[in-house]
Amino acid sequence: MKRLTGLALRGLAVALPFALTIYFVYWSISNIEWAMRKALETLDMGGLYLPGMGVVVFVGILLVLGLVARLLVFQSFLALLEQLFEQIPLIKSVYTAIRDFMAFLAGENRASGEVVAIDIAGQRMLGIVSDTEPPRSLGKDADSGDDLVGVFLPMSYQLGGYTIYVPRSRLSAVDMDAESAMRYIMTAGIGRASADSGDPGDRAAP
Repeated sequence: MKRLTGLALRGLAVALPFALTIYFVYWSISNIEWAMRKALETLDMGGLYLPGMGVVVFVGILLVLGLVARLLVFQSFLALLEQLFEQIPLIKSVYTAIRDFMAFLAGENRASGEVVAIDIAGQRMLGIVSDTEPPRSLGKDADSGDDLVGVFLPMSYQLGGYTIYVPRSRLSAVDMDAESAMRYIMTAGIGRASADSGDPGDRAAP
C-alpha cells in the first residue's frame, strides 16, 4: 500500500504541473476570446466571426501598440493620459502600480531587477532590487552614511513579501535572473538546483 501511495504521488507530481499549466493557458485564451468576441460583436461584421478570431485580433492589437509605442505622437498622447489618470486618487494608485510592475517584467528598468543576497542577523535572504532611487526622506544609512536601495523580499508559497531599504554595501550579487529567483523563492528552494548557477556570496553587488 505504501508503495502504491508513493507511485500515485509521483504520478501526481508529474501530471499536476502540466495539467495546471494547460488549464491556465486554456482559461486565459478563453477569457480573451470571450472579451474580444463581445467587443467585435458591437461592430457590424455581418455575422462573420470565426473561432479564435478574438485571440488573433488581441495579439494584433498588442503588436500594433508595441510598434507605435515609440512614436513621439503616441508617447505624447500616453503622457497626457497618464496625467489624467494620476489626478484621480483611486485610479492613480491602481494604474501606477500596474504600470511599474509591467515595466519591471518587461525589463525596461535595467537598474532594478538585480537578484541579491542580503545579510540579516547572520542569515542570508534572497531578494530583488526594486528601487535604486528611493525617496530622499528615507535619508542614508545611519552607520555607514551610504545611499539606500530598495530590496523586495518575496515570501515562499505566498503572493506577497516585504520591501526593505538597506545600504548597497550589505548586498551580494547573485548569478540568477529575476524570474528564476522568484520561482526559487516561491517554492522555498525546493525547485531545481540549476535555478541557482552561482553562490550568493561569490561577489559583491556593484
